[in-house]
Formats: sequence, structure tokens, C-alpha cells
Amino acid sequence: MKPKAEANNVSADILPPDPLDGVAHQAEVENVRSRNKHEAPSGNVFFVGADDLQVVIGDKSPIKLCSYIDVEAEGYDRHGGGRCRLVRFADTFGKIRKATVMMSELVKNQNSVLATLADQGLSLYRANAQGGNAHVAEFIRTREVERYFQTVDSFGWFELGKKFIIPNATFGDADGQEMIYNGETEQAPQYSQGGTLKQWQDTIGTNAKHSSRVAFAVCMAMASPLLRFTSEGSGGFHLVGKSSMGKSTALRAGVSVWGQVLEDSGEMKVSWNATGNGLELAAKSHTDLPLFIDELGQGENAKVDFEQVIYMLGNGVGKRRMAKDTKGVALANWRLLFMSAGEYTAAQMMERLRRRDIATGAEIRMATIDAIPVSEELGVFESVPRGMDSKELADTFAEFGARFYGTAGVAFMERFIADVARRGGVEAMRELIAKRLKEWVEVHARHYCGQIQRVAKRFALVAVAGELATEYGVLPWATGEASNFADACFRSFVENFETSEQKELRLCQGVIDYVIAYPENFTSVYPDGKVYPAANPRPLCGSVIYGATLSGDVPSDPAVVIFLGRGMTLACGGAQRETIAALMSQKWLVTNQKGKYQYKPRGKQPIKIGEISLPAGYVVIPAGAYSPELKKFLENTIFSESRRSKVGLGQKTA
Repeated sequence: MKPKAEANNVSADILPPDPLDGVAHQAEVENVRSRNKHEAPSGNVFFVGADDLQVVIGDKSPIKLCSYIDVEAEGYDRHGGGRCRLVRFADTFGKIRKATVMMSELVKNQNSVLATLADQGLSLYRANAQGGNAHVAEFIRTREVERYFQTVDSFGWFELGKKFIIPNATFGDADGQEMIYNGETEQAPQYSQGGTLKQWQDTIGTNAKHSSRVAFAVCMAMASPLLRFTSEGSGGFHLVGKSSMGKSTALRAGVSVWGQVLEDSGEMKVSWNATGNGLELAAKSHTDLPLFIDELGQGENAKVDFEQVIYMLGNGVGKRRMAKDTKGVALANWRLLFMSAGEYTAAQMMERLRRRDIATGAEIRMATIDAIPVSEELGVFESVPRGMDSKELADTFAEFGARFYGTAGVAFMERFIADVARRGGVEAMRELIAKRLKEWVEVHARHYCGQIQRVAKRFALVAVAGELATEYGVLPWATGEASNFADACFRSFVENFETSEQKELRLCQGVIDYVIAYPENFTSVYPDGKVYPAANPRPLCGSVIYGATLSGDVPSDPAVVIFLGRGMTLACGGAQRETIAALMSQKWLVTNQKGKYQYKPRGKQPIKIGEISLPAGYVVIPAGAYSPELKKFLENTIFSESRRSKVGLGQKTA
């Protein structure tokens, strides 16, 4: 075995013999003498200079391989595998850059690895010529290292309650072990620090108190790391309001907790205009950290299925994919809180793009908050400092967010980890947070249904994080203010939220409203036995039995509607599947076919009501639709109250 080379010394006896007695070759030899030498197991000898990397193969003259490159350290994952090398190199502008290179890729795809380094500025002098790429790869793979580090493929908690990682820092007990992120770089956080905590507190921290929405965003940025101390899953909040009302101001304040506020890069870059896959990458790299998403409603966001993405973000699991070798790729997963902003709610965007009605489950996972709490004049604020208007106040968050940033998140995590240790460990902190969550929900959401209480726990966690940050001296607020800000946002959510039953009833009522809006497309039947053909049978949508005899040319409310297929499609407004499910759930839909939705008499016979023949179809009877007059009219028919339970679904009555 050959001895290891000295760190910065090249002995004359290991240089190749001098085949030429020329001045030029002697100068070349002297140049190599001054370089850092690495002798590879293959016998090739590499020399690292300030400007390039050279190799001596056997007794040949030195060959220039590439511009300056060297290996700083070797990394491994938490299981001891996933070996990689940290290389430093000079780009074409002379700037020193660093990159991690997987050892497996150096073996399998060395050309691809070097092509990536070339994209970042490494100059390859002999690429694909005389083994140039192979020699550079050999150098990176075999270079001796004295420094080792551990790799992580995501940020956040490395050891719950003890060690927390963000792109430029490790909090807690690091055990002297250097840690480097080696995961996806696309959509990864761009966290950094600027200014002091005091400067952030005196500007953004203080000004945030003029808006419950802005203050809530600040607290949410600190709440995301607390999720793993609870049984709650991922979830989000959506600020909705007109343009230029301050929605992005709230996001800027939240971003400033961890990183610099920049409009065209950094954290503000994450947008609903990204693809679903892009948002999945963003979520994975932000696990245990807050994710801010802007611009819902801009450019129609046609590439995104909002309901699917909201479920994905809230469930904390990405799509299942297959690798080229048909083996399953591990699912991306995360746990975080996210905040979105836009001019429309997700439901409104689904309607604008003519997609289905959004499910209640999606609206639970992304709670909508009105971005304008008081008036359009004040925008996102409830108050402004004396001598300043709302626009000037909003501008301060962009100005100060670009100068003072990242220190609040650092301070909060340092003090939170210390608090975990002081209280006796993770379980003690879990109990404390659970107790405070329960107390907040009991005070602010005790009288609401289970669906709303589920979302209330997420608002409660934001409140708890804000109160802890106040206790730690990170937020320059009084005790209780963070809780009040969270309550103001929670009340806005409740005012705009539909429970599952409320949504079902809205969808059910929608089909009746269609009949009321377009009576001319239906055949009308009244309890006095009179029938009026559709005034506009193009298209003919069905038949309506009204609850009372026509009086003064003013019909009463529709009591029984028999929709033809085309009529049901139009009445459902593009949400037919959801609407029919709602009609079934609320027992408004009558059917005599198991597993099907239309009522069909035997054979091809029409529906008979006395002497009146009506075509079969979707039979819809609203709850409480039977007036005394209608009861008598439908007596002894298939729609009489006494026979309804026999022909199909039971029916609620007044």
C-alpha cells in the first residue's frame, strides 16, 4: 500500500521522470511541486493548485483536467449510508462554490455529475477526451478527507425537542456534529438572518399589532415547529380579499420571522402558479417550518387542481410515483402549517375554472379568513399609527422585511428548545401544549360543531405559539394579545364556513332555485289538476308539481320536481355528482332502483298522477314540501306521504 501524501508537500522522488531536458518542462515540474498532492489507489497522482486540477499518469507529463476543485469532507445519512462528498470549486468568475456529490452517482453517472458542476461554473478542460471526466470523478471519489458531516434530506426536527435544523443553522444539542442539507433544492427554504432581534421587534414586531391578520401570520410562522408536539396534522389558512388590500403584507410579516422578504426570490417566490409537483417539493422541504403561498387567483392558476393540492398539503403526503425500474419511490411526507393569500377562495376558483364544487374537507384543511377585518380604507389593518395611512404602514413591512429578518425564528427556537429541557423533556411540553390548546378551544369554540372545533385546534396552536413567543421575550406584545389576534381570525373563518350539512342543503336548494329561475323550461302541474306545457321546451328540463294552485299568475314553491337527464345536469351547475350525493344524504331524492338515482316505473310507463302522465326521471322532493292542498292532490299516488317510504328513500316533512 502506498503511503499517504503529505498535506502540502510534493517530494521530488514521486514526480515522473523528466523525459526532456527543456526549460519549459522543468518549469512545469516546478509548478507541480507547489501543489497539494493526492495519490489515488490506481497509481494516478493528482495535484490541486489554486487555478486548476492536474493529474500525472505513470511517467507522463501532468495533464490539466479542470479549474480549481477540491474535496472538503465526506457525508453520511442518519443510518450511516447515503455517502456523499462536499466539493468546493471555482466558477468561471472566480467565485468559490460548494456542492454535495453522491458517491453512487460518481460511480453510475459520472458524466451527469460533472455536467451539473459545469452548469455551476466548473471548467472542464478535457471533458470526454482521454478520460478527462473519469479522472475528475476518480479524484473526487478517492481524495482523502479528515472532516465528516451528517446529511439531512429535510429541515425541521432532527431530534424532537433537542435538535432543529434550518438551512443556515442547527439549534439545540448538535453533539459537535456538522449537518448539511442534501435534499431537493428546488423550492427549498431560503432562510437567513439580517439585523438584530431588537430591530425586528421595533419594526415588524411592533407594527404587526395594528392587524390581527398580520400578527396571526407572525404567530403561525412560529407555530409550525410545534405541530409535532400535538396530535394535529398539517393544515393551512387562506387570506382572501381584493387586490392591494394588504394580503401579501401579512405574508411578508410571517416570512420575516425566518428569512428575508424579497418579492422575486426567497420565500415570497412560492406561488399557486407553481405546478402541483412544485408545491409538493416546497412542502417536503419546509417540513416543521411555515410555508407561505401567494397569488391565488392570478393567471387563473390553471395548472393547479386546488382541491387536490389542498388535500395533499393538509394530509402531509405527496403522490405515489414509480421509478424507471418499476420500483415504488418513497412517498414524500411533511408536517407543517401553511398560509395562502389570494383574491378568491378555493371554492370561487373552482367555480371560475368550471370545476366541481369544492369539498368541505378541503375547506377544513385550508381555513378561509377575510383579509379585510374592518374596511377597505384600512385594508388588512384594524388601526394605523398616528400620522400614517394604511399604505404607508403596509410599505414598512416590505422595507423592514428586507433589512431585519430571520432573528425572531432563531430566537424562538433557541428558547423553545431550552424550555423543553427546563420543563423536563418532550412529554412535559406535549402536556403543556395540549392543556393550552384545550383551554383555548373551550373559551373560543365551545359551542361550535365538531368540524369547526377541529379547525379551532389549528387556530389554538397559533395562539399558543404566539403566547410562548411573548413569554420568551421574542414578540414585543402583552400577554393575551396573540390569543386575541387568533380569535379575531377564527371568528372570520366561522362566519364564512359551511358545515357539511349546510353545504348539502345549499346544493339541494340550488336545484330548486334553478326551477324557480327557469320555469319556462318545465311542464307545470298544480293541485287543481291543471297542466301547463313548458313555454320554452328547448331544452325541456322536466316537470314540476307546485305546492298550491296557481293564483294571480304567481306560482307557489316547487314541491315535487321530476328532472329529465338534461334538466338535472343544468340544475346541478357542473357539480352533478356532489349535488346528487347531497340530495341522497338529505333524503330529497326519491328512487325505486337500488344503487341508482332515477325513479323508473315498470317498463317504459310514465309516472301517473290521476289522469296526468309525466315522464320518469330524477324525482326531487324538498323537506316539508307538502302543503295540505298538495297532500290531498297526491293522495293515493306514488308520491303520497303514506307510500313514499315504499317507493324509495324516506322523506323529511315539516
